[in-house]
Amino acid sequence: MLCAHVLLSVEFIPTLFFPAENSTEIYPKPQNSSLRTPTDAELSAIITFAKEELGLRTVMSPMFDPDYDLILNGQGDPGAGRAQWGVKMNDTWIAEWFTNYGHWIMHYAKLAQDLGMDTFHAMHELHTMGTNASLTPQWRSLLTDVRVRGELFSMTCRSSSHFRDVFCCLSQSVFDGEVSVAFNGNPFFKDVARGGIGYIDLLDSIGLDCYWPLVTELPEQPWQRPGVDVVAKAWEPWVCCRVCCAMHTVYG
Repeated sequence: MLCAHVLLSVEFIPTLFFPAENSTEIYPKPQNSSLRTPTDAELSAIITFAKEELGLRTVMSPMFDPDYDLILNGQGDPGAGRAQWGVKMNDTWIAEWFTNYGHWIMHYAKLAQDLGMDTFHAMHELHTMGTNASLTPQWRSLLTDVRVRGELFSMTCRSSSHFRDVFCCLSQSVFDGEVSVAFNGNPFFKDVARGGIGYIDLLDSIGLDCYWPLVTELPEQPWQRPGVDVVAKAWEPWVCCRVCCAMHTVYG
């Protein structure tokens, strides 16, 4: 009933981790971690269920996050979160990071293609990296690779027992569905206005992860929560004013 009247799509966010603020290492967390990264088999099962049993559009959006297990155990200091990550890195580190990040993006793009998903996000809330105009060539290259990549590449995962190895030759589109990016919604409009997103023309759609207050006067009882119509109406000024103005800035 909920899917029939409210939900149209569902986003799946397999999360990878980094151990320190200036580290270029990217890895999945094993099953014994509270942060554990879902396996390909787990993702395949739940995505197939969402598509075939619930009739939902499906979105794959890999995310990159600090390894909070290290902080709790006193073994590391990830420093900046994903939104601020990359501020202090030099060109060499940036190049290495894009190589490692690109391997994982290609991995999940191929999985999304195999599962017949509708949309793939090549970035998820990496604000500093994703809106740095000097990194436009790297992002344009990665987005192009998601669509078409004709070279041989291989990758052995950090935990090969947790994920299958990837070794394949891709001579056609890696992902032929809708390619997008999940931007940080709050600063997105300013980022567009200052020309910080130089690859927006390569995107089929724009994902905005927004944390705007919509309904602030909540009733005390759970069954009195605002209905769908109230929440939808609360979105109108944000969509009509901020989103439309930003798109006018981009497309004229």
